Amino acid sequence: MKKLFSLTGVLLMLTCTALNAQNNEVDKLHHVIMQLNTADTSAWSGVIGNIRNMQKIWPGKVKIQV
Repeated sequence: MKKLFSLTGVLLMLTCTALNAQNNEVDKLHHVIMQLNTADTSAWSGVIGNIRNMQKIWPGKVKIQV
């Protein structure tokens, strides 16, 4: 019976640890810096497209600087 309680306790601790690790990843704010050093407007459009894609992937969890 002691082994059953010990095993249950260990499983409970592992589950709590895994859930805590997942919660920390969800709240993470991503910082992205993009460099643009050209006067070519097609490159500007590409950068704007990349910014939009990152905002779709991480809605409200990304800070982007150009």
